[in-house]
Amino acid sequence: MTYKRVVSLCLDGLDPVLLTRWMDAGLLPNFDHLRRTGTFSVMNTTNPPETACAWAAFATGQNPGKTGVFDFVVRDPRTYSPLPGLITMAPRRGNEPPRPKNARHGDPMWKIAGDHGLHATVLNLPVTWPPDPFNGRLLSGMGAPDITGTAGVPTHYSTAHPASVLNLRSRDERIVVRDGLVETVMYGPGQNTIPLQFRLLPNSDRVQVTWPDGAVELELGQLSDWCDVRFPLTPAGEALGLTRFCLLERAPNLRVYVAPPMNHPRQPSVPITWPPDFAGELYTWLGNYRTLGREVDIFALLADMLDFDILLADTFASLAEREQMTRTLLDRGEDDLLISWFGQVDTTQHGYWTFTDPQHPLYTELGARKYGDAIQRVYQWLDGMIGRLLPVLGADTLLVINSDHGCTDWRRSVHFNTWLRREGYLTLKETTPENAGEQVSIFGETAVPLTRVDWSRTRAYSFGCGKIYINQEGREGQGNVPPGPASEALEDEISARFLAWRDPKTGGPVVSAVYRSRDVQWGPQMFRAPDLIVGLKDGYRVSWTSLGQISLGEPVEDNLSALGGDHISVDHRLVPGSLLSNARLDLSGDRPHILDIAPTILTALNLPIPAEMDGRNRL
Repeated sequence: MTYKRVVSLCLDGLDPVLLTRWMDAGLLPNFDHLRRTGTFSVMNTTNPPETACAWAAFATGQNPGKTGVFDFVVRDPRTYSPLPGLITMAPRRGNEPPRPKNARHGDPMWKIAGDHGLHATVLNLPVTWPPDPFNGRLLSGMGAPDITGTAGVPTHYSTAHPASVLNLRSRDERIVVRDGLVETVMYGPGQNTIPLQFRLLPNSDRVQVTWPDGAVELELGQLSDWCDVRFPLTPAGEALGLTRFCLLERAPNLRVYVAPPMNHPRQPSVPITWPPDFAGELYTWLGNYRTLGREVDIFALLADMLDFDILLADTFASLAEREQMTRTLLDRGEDDLLISWFGQVDTTQHGYWTFTDPQHPLYTELGARKYGDAIQRVYQWLDGMIGRLLPVLGADTLLVINSDHGCTDWRRSVHFNTWLRREGYLTLKETTPENAGEQVSIFGETAVPLTRVDWSRTRAYSFGCGKIYINQEGREGQGNVPPGPASEALEDEISARFLAWRDPKTGGPVVSAVYRSRDVQWGPQMFRAPDLIVGLKDGYRVSWTSLGQISLGEPVEDNLSALGGDHISVDHRLVPGSLLSNARLDLSGDRPHILDIAPTILTALNLPIPAEMDGRNRL
């Protein structure tokens, strides 16, 4: 059967276990309606089960060996330095500076639809920045930067000047109150700043924030509305952004949160939509909306800025904003294919899972009473949205709802390079007076940067979210393991030791499975792939320290970060996604896979399935 229109709701992190539990309990009547009258299935995800890898596979119907999206962070094999995993730099043209380019390879389904004369709109899907031209419209999602060119770095102004627990994820600014006034600056693109004032209002618990072209009064614990901010650029022009503020504490310390200044949808500094004027069209229809590639500032929670109450309130505000955007596009009726991404389930599971897991080291009964139902409430909100959308779709519209993965407990943090060092595969340079100052502390863990690795005496190392690379001759800059049988034997040896690893705290295994990339991925981009993908057991995740440093502590330690649920670096079999539809999809044979979504949608639109797609049609 073909359809007049396809609507794809991408609910990041929608977990089939939680979904089933709450459908069975009668808490999700609209999800359950789809289960009874259409389709509900557990859905396999990519290996590894990371957001970027999975949504790239969703878009193209191709595995990571073809899309080239293997991790959020990849390494330069020549220098062992980190590179962004979602973008690459296009070759320089003439005197133009290098331009960022989407790292994803393979034509996404919306481009294929456009090439056949159909019209598609894509809203906020990850791995879509910079936006590529096609016959349709797209608002970039995860990967889209703020006006400073980063993934969003909030600033914490404080008279107490606490140290950030996550370097490069936040900026801490020491401030001094003089006669009830703070004089400081707000950070913009490059070295540009603008004056910023905090004035303690007398006989009040409020603080007034002032900048050159605006002012707002802050109430304790309440995010302000979105505010326009302008940063003058040299030699001419300006960068227009959107930011907001939150008074975190007024006394005894003054603490103010300033959100990463996003590209203003009315005047973005870099292209965030295709066509470029689509950003302004959305602004005309909706007013201000979020253009940074994530729904809520989860990293501000990690850095002890925003608290759980503020983040949860903002989660529901972002849900309402995204539903309004989706409904506006639906009501306009201009699309044969509408894809809309919602990231709130994922961020809420990351942030609030701790309060559902009595075995988590940071679990408290008070926290459970306050936030133990936070995840359920987000699922119920989305259930209500589906109930509001179903009546307007009609029988000629195929509705597909899917996630990219599920979620599980994160009680213990795994330091892969620390383990490789302990097992004799990785060696650090000796500590000297010159490099002793390189040590940092992250969540209380002492760590050193990867520049401290002695590559001449290192045979294997980890990079990104738990990927293992052999330090191979001819590929790595200082490789010392011959390719072929020697590298393969080392892979087997490391895999066996990983599988034998036991957590001294629990006595149980840390690792569920170890996969050779070439056994689970295939395609022309495999030269970028890691050698081994380590799939951890439930309760374990790669540590924050591992994403750029090497912990000098134990290889596995309690997770003391604010995030208690995750899927990254977990064995993909333990965190499958969810699939629902208003149609009865073909569930015969193997369990549905995220690779199946693109060919299914193309079939629904009566379009051919390209030979390079790895999934299969489920209609």
